[in-house]
Amino acid sequence: MLTFRASESGKCPRALTAKYLDYEAIPAPDWLERSAKEGKWHEERIIAELVAEGYEVSESQFECFRRFPEFVLTGHIDGIASKDGVEYLLEIKSMSQFEFDRWMRGNFIEFPQ
Repeated sequence: MLTFRASESGKCPRALTAKYLDYEAIPAPDWLERSAKEGKWHEERIIAELVAEGYEVSESQFECFRRFPEFVLTGHIDGIASKDGVEYLLEIKSMSQFEFDRWMRGNFIEFPQ
């Protein structure tokens, strides 16, 4: 059975098909690794700030999945933040300056996927 990662949901269908047909992928550009490291840094900092504000953060990187007849969708959450008996799903996203500017111009309209 095919397994798709939730993070792949907005990717090009052609690229996903090639991946699942075991075509060799083009190596990721160097800037992508730097961007991922920066995103991890932001995630750690936001969690530290939440803890400093009295939140408890648990279930970090908890793996989730949903089975469908044709495939499995899998992913992870960044955690659960709780304070005063109320729990919140913690999902931290970061983006480049270009993508942030696009978000500020059009919000969800600019990101239909």
